[in-house]
Amino acid sequence: MRIGINATNAVLKNKTGIGIYTLNLIKNLAKVDNKNEYILYYNFQKVKRTEFLKLKNKNFKHKYFIPKFFKFNIDRLDIIHDTSFRLIKLNGAKSVVTIHDTTSLFNDDFMSEKFRKKARRRLKRSIIHSDKIIAVSKNTKQDIIKYFNIPADKVGVVYNGVDERFFLKQNKKQARLILTKKYGLQDKYILFVGTIETRKNILNLLMAYIKAKTKIKGIKLVLIGGKGFGYHFINKSIAELKKEGVVYYNYIDNKDLSLFYRCAETFVYPSLYEGFGIPVIEAFAYGLPVVTSNNSSLKEIGKKYTIYVDPFNIESIADGIIKSLRKEPKERENERREYSRRFSWETAALKTLKVYEGIK
Repeated sequence: MRIGINATNAVLKNKTGIGIYTLNLIKNLAKVDNKNEYILYYNFQKVKRTEFLKLKNKNFKHKYFIPKFFKFNIDRLDIIHDTSFRLIKLNGAKSVVTIHDTTSLFNDDFMSEKFRKKARRRLKRSIIHSDKIIAVSKNTKQDIIKYFNIPADKVGVVYNGVDERFFLKQNKKQARLILTKKYGLQDKYILFVGTIETRKNILNLLMAYIKAKTKIKGIKLVLIGGKGFGYHFINKSIAELKKEGVVYYNYIDNKDLSLFYRCAETFVYPSLYEGFGIPVIEAFAYGLPVVTSNNSSLKEIGKKYTIYVDPFNIESIADGIIKSLRKEPKERENERREYSRRFSWETAALKTLKVYEGIK
């Protein structure tokens, strides 16, 4: 088969969830598949040739595409896969689309109304008109079936993975020295990683941290993430609480991010909705206690290894933080590390390949 993948998000500088997914999927397809031919497409308006992915597999070729002319399928693709909610329809090719969440279906404060309407249209078109859908969790699959009334066998579930970097053993003392020298971070801290946006429930986390501080002394709250919807409003609260021990860092690459995970005391992620929740699994890779919400895909992904809280209840989040900082048997840490290894990008690539092969 000749398979095309929109690789634009995989090479953008500050990658978030979709970019991380696309990059790791492509890298691991290149590892496990020497049979099919792949063409990776890059939007010429966003990507320079020097930024194309470097892969050893000779079955992978790289091309610019101009959206306006792409539909003519001049490369005679059998399958076109878009990893970012956008359905691409090509003459003579089957279409696969990855759905990471159904956030745009909810009437809430997760995004602007203008963006919501646009995202809903894109989501609906992708789900209804694609030949096959990949959902990143069972919860996302259930949402797709529920809201669009499509056959269950049209949707395959392929879990996200964890970057191999997060499984490397790092000396905690050395990691701490780097954090101190490069980021000025010397104290113990609670960690949050994710886009700074309303959906991540940052304001309730901040209030829960202040409440928990009455019982846990000498520990900071470190927030790491790029700017999302509601950032400017949220950032005001972050700035006001700087003296209370709240520290914010913008986008940090995986090399340094792994150091923050390595030295954290616990990980807190009280999101209001997730399609998967990659940071939760990344935290598990370091054996960290995880405090997260009892909703959406988070209960599916976190299973018994997580402290669940009500994200709308500040006291519940605060209690979860306090509980997560209590001393626990070493076995619990090891159990979380072992569990995280079930989420492999290589496995995700193999399952995605099965989706391709199963399309009729």
